[in-house]
This record gives sequence, C-alpha cells and structure tokens, in this order.
Amino acid sequence: HSSDLFVLVSPASDWNVNLRQDRNYRSHLTGMESDTRVMFAYHYYDSIMTGFHGLGFHDHKREEYVDAHRLGVRGAQDKQMVPFLTEFGTRQNWFRTVVRRHMNWQFEAVEAAAVHATYWNVNLYNTFAAHDGFMKEDFSLLGPYDHASALPQARNLDIATRPYVVAASAEPEFMHFNLRTKEFVLTLRGRPVPEPTVLYLPATARHPMQPVHYPDGFV
Repeated sequence: HSSDLFVLVSPASDWNVNLRQDRNYRSHLTGMESDTRVMFAYHYYDSIMTGFHGLGFHDHKREEYVDAHRLGVRGAQDKQMVPFLTEFGTRQNWFRTVVRRHMNWQFEAVEAAAVHATYWNVNLYNTFAAHDGFMKEDFSLLGPYDHASALPQARNLDIATRPYVVAASAEPEFMHFNLRTKEFVLTLRGRPVPEPTVLYLPATARHPMQPVHYPDGFV
C-alpha cells in the first residue's frame, strides 16, 4: 500500500484497438475512482493500417489520431482517473514516407491530448528474418545489426526523440513539436505554482548547426 506505487489498469480489451467516436466503449473499472494511484491504461494502434500493411494511409488520418487520443483521455476523466497510453507505435517495414508521417502524426496526437505515453518499442534483438520476434512485428526503433559497424540501425529516431514537458508550473494547455522546423511550443494556463517548468530537449530536436533559442525566463 505504498503511496509511491501506481497501478495501470486497462478498462477492457476494446480499448486496445481503434478508438472511434462512433463506438460505445464499455469499461469494467468500478470502485477505483477514490484511489489516485490507479491509472486508466490503454493502447492505441491503427488496426486498419496494420491489416493492409500500411496501405490506405491518407490525410484524414491526422485528425483521426487526435480524436482517438482525446477519446481515451475523456474515458479516464469520466472515471476521475489519470490516462496513460501504455502502447502506440508504427511498423517500420511500411513505405518510408508512410512510416514517417504515421509516426509523426501519432506523436502530434499524443502532444495534443497531453497524455502520458509509452512508445512501442525498442528491441535489441530485431533481425531481418524475425523482425521483433512476436508475430514478426517490426515496430522497433532499433533495426537489425549493421555488419559494417556492428551496431543496430537506428530507425526514425528524429521523430521519436522530441521535446516534451517533464514538469509544468501550471496546467499544459497546448504542446506541439514541428518536425520540419524543429520548433517546440508549450502553452500553460492557470495560476502557476512556485516551481520551475522542466522540458526534455534531445539533441536530435534541433538542426546540428543551429543554436537552441529559449524564450525569456528559460535557462
């Protein structure tokens, strides 16, 4: 019963596939609202894209992902629980242009929803033949080993390693990272507490030859 422990509870198996506005999602989470250590955990994958091996990708997907994550957050709020997106990811063996847009749009949707999230996955044992192993999935940000360097091949790390807010002095209202320009925007609302806002800023989030520019008040 430690106050430092958190429990991630999935509401129902329905929450592990597409989240859509036109579905009536059930939840089996009852009687847990009073314990702030219990978190509303769910996955999100575009099962249609997966079923068609990355085909059928179109511009409307961008808003679809935003709506899906807002739905997940709303499901948690209805239970007075904190939402946690425990899995989302992109298969790395689709067409490269589809992979990069799909990944970036999913990250943008997570930013728009301001939801805690875990990206799936990093697999040190990814191979050309078996991929990630399980069902020959190929989500890993580290691909098969390159024989010349004896190191795994990094795949689209510039999309996955992006700025985000670690701790905020007020409630985050808007957060967005522009992958093309490398600009990160964070808007807070409400009365701030007397604590600093902490941002994670990876080296890959900026152009190598450009300095990092901070707004007034940031160090």
